[in-house]
Amino acid sequence: MAIATPSTVRQCIDAGLLDEININIAPVLLGSGQRFFPGDDLEAIGLSDPEVVAGIGVTHLRYRLAKAPAPAAA
Repeated sequence: MAIATPSTVRQCIDAGLLDEININIAPVLLGSGQRFFPGDDLEAIGLSDPEVVAGIGVTHLRYRLAKAPAPAAA
């Protein structure tokens, strides 16, 4: 499954639903842009060092995410 907007990706990260993030970087900005990782919480997200694949006019980054702990039972 693929998820393609920063706000939806962030909600899935916060819910512990993602195993990895793939980001394609190209020198084009559409609209005003939105940060994928706002704030100072990158450490809490648990991103691995990226796998990097350089292409023509694009760079592909693949990050694995640490599994979020399961919510405590009520």
